[in-house]
Amino acid sequence: MSDPDSPRPERQQSIPVGELRWLSMIATRMGEVSRLEDLAVLCEDVLARHTDAERDGLYMFDFRVAARPMRLFYARGFTEAERVVAEATAGERHPGWVARTGQMLWVPDTHAAAPDSPSRDSPRSREMRSRLWLPVSKDQEVFGAFGFASSQPHAFTEGDRELLRFVAELAGIAYARLRAEHAAEVERGERIAAMDALAKSLAEKETLLKEIHHRVKNNLQIISSLLTLQIHKLPSPEARAMLQESVARVHSMALIHQQLYTIDSLSRV
Repeated sequence: MSDPDSPRPERQQSIPVGELRWLSMIATRMGEVSRLEDLAVLCEDVLARHTDAERDGLYMFDFRVAARPMRLFYARGFTEAERVVAEATAGERHPGWVARTGQMLWVPDTHAAAPDSPSRDSPRSREMRSRLWLPVSKDQEVFGAFGFASSQPHAFTEGDRELLRFVAELAGIAYARLRAEHAAEVERGERIAAMDALAKSLAEKETLLKEIHHRVKNNLQIISSLLTLQIHKLPSPEARAMLQESVARVHSMALIHQQLYTIDSLSRV
Protein backbone atom coordinates (compact mmCIF):
# COMPACT_ATOMS: atom_id res chain seq x y z
CA MET A 1 0.00 0.00 0.00
CA SER A 2 1.19 3.50 -0.72
CA ASP A 3 2.16 5.81 2.08
CA PRO A 4 -0.74 8.26 2.64
CA ASP A 5 1.75 10.88 3.77
CA SER A 6 3.92 10.65 0.65
CA PRO A 7 3.50 13.54 -1.82
CA ARG A 8 1.15 12.82 -4.69
CA PRO A 9 2.34 13.37 -8.27
CA GLU A 10 1.35 16.74 -9.62
CA ARG A 11 -1.70 16.54 -11.87
CA GLN A 12 -1.32 17.88 -15.38
CA GLN A 13 -3.39 20.91 -16.20
CA SER A 14 -6.62 19.79 -17.85
CA ILE A 15 -7.74 21.17 -21.20
CA PRO A 16 -10.94 23.20 -21.03
CA VAL A 17 -14.01 21.46 -22.42
CA GLY A 18 -14.52 24.24 -24.95
CA GLU A 19 -11.05 23.69 -26.42
CA LEU A 20 -11.60 19.93 -26.54
CA ARG A 21 -14.81 20.42 -28.48
CA TRP A 22 -13.05 22.86 -30.80
CA LEU A 23 -10.20 20.41 -31.49
CA SER A 24 -12.64 17.55 -31.98
CA MET A 25 -14.61 19.61 -34.48
CA ILE A 26 -11.45 20.47 -36.42
CA ALA A 27 -10.32 16.84 -36.51
CA THR A 28 -13.73 15.73 -37.80
CA ARG A 29 -13.92 18.38 -40.49
CA MET A 30 -10.33 17.79 -41.65
CA GLY A 31 -11.19 14.13 -42.08
CA GLU A 32 -13.92 15.16 -44.54
CA VAL A 33 -12.01 17.53 -46.86
CA SER A 34 -11.41 16.24 -50.39
CA ARG A 35 -9.00 18.84 -51.83
CA LEU A 36 -6.03 20.89 -50.68
CA GLU A 37 -8.07 24.02 -51.34
CA ASP A 38 -10.80 22.72 -49.02
CA LEU A 39 -8.22 22.05 -46.32
CA ALA A 40 -6.88 25.59 -46.66
CA VAL A 41 -10.37 27.14 -46.49
CA LEU A 42 -11.16 25.13 -43.36
CA CYS A 43 -7.90 26.14 -41.66
CA GLU A 44 -8.41 29.80 -42.54
CA ASP A 45 -11.97 29.78 -41.22
CA VAL A 46 -11.12 28.00 -37.98
CA LEU A 47 -7.98 29.97 -37.18
CA ALA A 48 -9.59 33.32 -38.00
CA ARG A 49 -12.13 32.71 -35.20
CA HIS A 50 -9.84 31.13 -32.63
CA THR A 51 -6.50 32.94 -32.81
CA ASP A 52 -5.35 36.51 -32.20
CA ALA A 53 -3.00 36.45 -35.20
CA GLU A 54 -3.53 39.43 -37.46
CA ARG A 55 -1.87 37.66 -40.37
CA ASP A 56 -1.60 33.97 -41.03
CA GLY A 57 -1.09 31.71 -44.01
CA LEU A 58 -0.72 28.11 -45.03
CA TYR A 59 2.08 27.02 -47.35
CA MET A 60 1.95 23.48 -48.76
CA PHE A 61 3.73 21.54 -51.46
CA ASP A 62 1.26 20.91 -54.28
CA PHE A 63 1.60 17.16 -54.93
CA ARG A 64 -0.72 17.45 -57.95
CA VAL A 65 2.06 19.16 -59.90
CA ALA A 66 5.20 17.25 -60.90
CA ALA A 67 7.55 19.97 -59.60
CA ARG A 68 5.72 20.06 -56.22
CA PRO A 69 5.92 23.85 -55.83
CA MET A 70 5.34 25.40 -52.40
CA ARG A 71 2.10 27.31 -52.78
CA LEU A 72 0.49 29.80 -50.45
CA PHE A 73 -2.98 28.24 -50.23
CA TYR A 74 -4.42 30.98 -48.06
CA ALA A 75 -3.10 34.28 -46.75
CA ARG A 76 -5.23 36.19 -44.25
CA GLY A 77 -4.33 39.84 -43.72
CA PHE A 78 -2.12 40.04 -46.85
CA THR A 79 -2.58 42.43 -49.73
CA GLU A 80 -2.57 40.77 -53.14
CA ALA A 81 0.91 42.13 -53.85
CA GLU A 82 2.18 40.80 -50.52
CA ARG A 83 0.66 37.42 -51.24
CA VAL A 84 2.36 37.16 -54.63
CA VAL A 85 5.74 38.07 -53.14
CA ALA A 86 5.26 35.74 -50.17
CA GLU A 87 4.53 32.74 -52.41
CA ALA A 88 7.34 33.52 -54.85
CA THR A 89 9.96 33.81 -52.08
CA ALA A 90 8.61 31.12 -49.73
CA GLY A 91 11.58 28.81 -50.20
CA GLU A 92 14.05 31.58 -49.29
CA ARG A 93 12.26 32.69 -46.14
CA HIS A 94 10.83 31.14 -42.98
CA PRO A 95 8.37 28.78 -44.74
CA GLY A 96 11.21 27.17 -46.66
CA TRP A 97 13.38 26.86 -43.54
CA VAL A 98 10.57 25.22 -41.57
CA ALA A 99 9.78 22.87 -44.47
CA ARG A 100 13.44 21.85 -44.74
CA THR A 101 14.09 21.38 -41.03
CA GLY A 102 10.68 20.32 -39.75
CA GLN A 103 11.17 22.58 -36.72
CA MET A 104 8.97 25.22 -35.17
CA LEU A 105 10.25 28.79 -35.42
CA TRP A 106 9.08 31.35 -32.87
CA VAL A 107 10.21 34.98 -32.98
CA PRO A 108 8.78 36.63 -29.82
CA ASP A 109 9.92 40.10 -30.86
CA THR A 110 11.20 40.96 -34.31
CA HIS A 111 12.97 44.02 -32.88
CA ALA A 112 15.22 41.63 -30.98
CA ALA A 113 15.92 39.48 -34.04
CA ALA A 114 19.30 39.46 -35.73
CA PRO A 115 19.90 42.25 -38.25
CA ASP A 116 19.96 39.80 -41.16
CA SER A 117 16.84 37.92 -40.04
CA PRO A 118 13.97 37.81 -42.57
CA SER A 119 11.66 38.66 -39.68
CA ARG A 120 13.02 42.21 -39.70
CA ASP A 121 12.80 42.78 -43.42
CA SER A 122 9.58 41.04 -44.46
CA PRO A 123 7.71 43.55 -46.65
CA ARG A 124 4.39 44.31 -45.00
CA SER A 125 2.05 47.27 -45.03
CA ARG A 126 2.02 47.04 -41.23
CA GLU A 127 4.90 46.05 -38.94
CA MET A 128 4.62 42.63 -37.31
CA ARG A 129 6.36 42.34 -33.93
CA SER A 130 6.02 38.57 -33.29
CA ARG A 131 5.96 35.59 -35.60
CA LEU A 132 5.31 31.88 -35.31
CA TRP A 133 6.00 29.20 -37.90
CA LEU A 134 4.88 25.59 -37.52
CA PRO A 135 5.60 22.61 -39.79
CA VAL A 136 2.71 20.76 -41.41
CA SER A 137 3.96 17.18 -41.17
CA LYS A 138 3.22 13.54 -40.45
CA ASP A 139 5.66 10.80 -39.45
CA GLN A 140 8.58 13.24 -39.76
CA GLU A 141 7.73 14.08 -43.39
CA VAL A 142 7.09 17.80 -43.85
CA PHE A 143 4.41 18.93 -46.29
CA GLY A 144 4.43 22.67 -45.68
CA ALA A 145 4.23 25.33 -42.97
CA PHE A 146 1.77 27.51 -41.10
CA GLY A 147 2.76 31.12 -40.51
CA PHE A 148 1.29 33.46 -37.89
CA ALA A 149 2.13 37.08 -37.19
CA SER A 150 0.98 39.77 -34.77
CA SER A 151 1.73 43.45 -34.33
CA GLN A 152 2.11 42.78 -30.60
CA PRO A 153 5.39 41.39 -29.24
CA HIS A 154 5.20 38.04 -27.41
CA ALA A 155 1.74 37.49 -28.88
CA PHE A 156 1.80 33.69 -28.89
CA THR A 157 1.83 32.09 -25.45
CA GLU A 158 2.94 28.54 -24.75
CA GLY A 159 -0.71 27.45 -24.69
CA ASP A 160 -1.33 29.18 -28.03
CA ARG A 161 1.67 27.44 -29.56
CA GLU A 162 0.55 24.03 -28.32
CA LEU A 163 -2.95 24.44 -29.73
CA LEU A 164 -1.68 25.73 -33.06
CA ARG A 165 0.86 22.90 -33.22
CA PHE A 166 -1.99 20.43 -32.76
CA VAL A 167 -3.93 22.08 -35.60
CA ALA A 168 -0.80 21.85 -37.79
CA GLU A 169 -0.49 18.15 -36.97
CA LEU A 170 -4.13 17.58 -37.95
CA ALA A 171 -3.48 19.42 -41.21
CA GLY A 172 -0.48 17.15 -41.82
CA ILE A 173 -2.64 14.05 -41.32
CA ALA A 174 -5.26 15.44 -43.71
CA TYR A 175 -2.57 16.32 -46.27
CA ALA A 176 -1.09 12.79 -46.12
CA ARG A 177 -4.56 11.31 -46.66
CA LEU A 178 -5.28 13.60 -49.61
CA ARG A 179 -1.92 12.79 -51.17
CA ALA A 180 -2.52 9.04 -50.79
CA GLU A 181 -5.99 9.37 -52.33
CA HIS A 182 -4.56 11.42 -55.20
CA ALA A 183 -1.83 8.83 -55.82
CA ALA A 184 -4.42 6.05 -55.82
CA GLU A 185 -6.60 8.02 -58.25
CA VAL A 186 -3.63 8.64 -60.55
CA GLU A 187 -2.75 4.94 -60.42
CA ARG A 188 -6.35 4.01 -61.25
CA GLY A 189 -6.33 6.44 -64.15
CA GLU A 190 -3.05 5.04 -65.48
CA ARG A 191 -4.36 1.48 -65.12
CA ILE A 192 -7.58 2.36 -66.96
CA ALA A 193 -5.59 4.12 -69.69
CA ALA A 194 -3.32 1.06 -70.04
CA MET A 195 -6.33 -1.24 -70.27
CA ASP A 196 -7.94 1.02 -72.88
CA ALA A 197 -4.71 1.06 -74.89
CA LEU A 198 -4.49 -2.74 -74.67
CA ALA A 199 -8.10 -3.14 -75.74
CA LYS A 200 -7.51 -0.78 -78.68
CA SER A 201 -4.38 -2.71 -79.68
CA LEU A 202 -6.23 -6.03 -79.49
CA ALA A 203 -9.08 -4.63 -81.59
CA GLU A 204 -6.61 -3.43 -84.23
CA LYS A 205 -4.90 -6.85 -84.29
CA GLU A 206 -8.26 -8.58 -84.60
CA THR A 207 -9.15 -6.37 -87.55
CA LEU A 208 -5.82 -7.17 -89.20
CA LEU A 209 -6.35 -10.92 -88.66
CA LYS A 210 -9.79 -10.71 -90.22
CA GLU A 211 -8.37 -8.90 -93.22
CA ILE A 212 -5.59 -11.47 -93.58
CA HIS A 213 -8.11 -14.31 -93.32
CA HIS A 214 -10.30 -12.88 -96.07
CA ARG A 215 -7.33 -12.29 -98.35
CA VAL A 216 -5.95 -15.80 -97.84
CA LYS A 217 -9.40 -17.31 -98.37
CA ASN A 218 -9.93 -15.31 -101.56
CA ASN A 219 -6.49 -16.18 -102.89
CA LEU A 220 -7.07 -19.89 -102.29
CA GLN A 221 -10.42 -19.67 -104.09
CA ILE A 222 -8.79 -17.91 -107.04
CA ILE A 223 -6.08 -20.57 -107.25
CA SER A 224 -8.67 -23.36 -107.10
CA SER A 225 -10.77 -21.68 -109.80
CA LEU A 226 -7.79 -21.19 -112.11
CA LEU A 227 -6.72 -24.81 -111.69
CA THR A 228 -10.27 -26.00 -112.40
CA LEU A 229 -10.41 -23.94 -115.59
CA GLN A 230 -7.09 -25.34 -116.68
CA ILE A 231 -8.32 -28.93 -116.08
CA HIS A 232 -11.05 -28.51 -118.69
CA LYS A 233 -8.55 -27.32 -121.28
CA LEU A 234 -6.11 -30.19 -120.94
CA PRO A 235 -6.58 -33.16 -123.33
CA SER A 236 -4.37 -35.55 -121.33
CA PRO A 237 -6.15 -37.53 -118.61
CA GLU A 238 -2.86 -37.82 -116.66
CA ALA A 239 -2.39 -34.06 -116.67
CA ARG A 240 -6.01 -33.49 -115.63
CA ALA A 241 -5.56 -35.97 -112.76
CA MET A 242 -2.46 -34.15 -111.52
CA LEU A 243 -4.24 -30.80 -111.57
CA GLN A 244 -7.26 -32.36 -109.89
CA GLU A 245 -4.97 -33.52 -107.11
CA SER A 246 -3.62 -29.97 -106.81
CA VAL A 247 -7.18 -28.62 -106.54
CA ALA A 248 -7.87 -31.11 -103.74
CA ARG A 249 -4.77 -29.96 -101.89
CA VAL A 250 -5.83 -26.33 -102.22
CA HIS A 251 -9.24 -27.26 -100.82
CA SER A 252 -7.52 -29.00 -97.89
CA MET A 253 -5.43 -25.90 -97.21
CA ALA A 254 -8.60 -23.79 -97.30
CA LEU A 255 -10.34 -26.09 -94.79
CA ILE A 256 -7.33 -26.03 -92.44
CA HIS A 257 -7.14 -22.25 -92.71
CA GLN A 258 -10.86 -21.95 -91.91
CA GLN A 259 -10.48 -24.17 -88.84
CA LEU A 260 -7.47 -22.20 -87.60
CA TYR A 261 -9.43 -18.97 -87.97
CA THR A 262 -12.47 -20.19 -86.04
CA ILE A 263 -10.62 -21.95 -83.19
CA ASP A 264 -10.79 -20.18 -79.78
CA SER A 265 -7.21 -20.91 -78.73
CA LEU A 266 -4.17 -21.72 -80.82
CA SER A 267 -2.33 -23.30 -77.89
CA ARG A 268 -3.71 -26.74 -78.82
CA VAL A 269 -2.77 -26.52 -82.51
